[in-house]
Amino acid sequence: FGARCSEQSADDPLAGTASHQRRWVLLEHPGAWSRDILDGNVFGAELTAALQEHLDRANARLLLIRHPGRAGQHDGARRAYLVDTAPGQRDMLTLEVSGPADLLAIDLHDGTPVGGGEPGATLRRVDGPLALICTHGKRDQCCAVRGRPVADALERRLGAELADIDPAAGVWECSHTGGHRFAPVLITMPGGLTYGSDDVDSYVAAVRA
Repeated sequence: FGARCSEQSADDPLAGTASHQRRWVLLEHPGAWSRDILDGNVFGAELTAALQEHLDRANARLLLIRHPGRAGQHDGARRAYLVDTAPGQRDMLTLEVSGPADLLAIDLHDGTPVGGGEPGATLRRVDGPLALICTHGKRDQCCAVRGRPVADALERRLGAELADIDPAAGVWECSHTGGHRFAPVLITMPGGLTYGSDDVDSYVAAVRA
């Protein structure tokens, strides 16, 4: 076996390689993630098609998230985030959902019910940052091998600190972000900045900044 892609790309320049995305939808999903989270194997073909259409109308990208370690395997209510990373308009809302189908009932820009009405009682603005580390091993083994230890380390060092700022702030493992050759890949929200090929100390500093 040859070297992993992240080892082969160790000297590649990172600047300017991240994808440009303004609007994100983050959905807690502790179950299995297939290679492509919208290939129909995670949510079923019918629900996936409806979600894809709903995301396309909002020009949003979906990432699946879970807490690092065994904490990410729980079942029950799930947290979702609606994030706008545009400079000068950065915003992050959170709400609880019972599953992915609940996303179809809300406007992915502001969380209000589709067709009008008042926001749900659980919808609120998040006052602290998120640290997302790609650990999507079915997409690329580099993300699992290099990402999971970093996610665990960030949780140990930053988890309680971020929770003190806001209970909805924190560290999450996430599905494929792009740039797996630069694993471990970190995205900070709501800034939407992507970092790669760095160590835990640098990532801690990036999240705090």
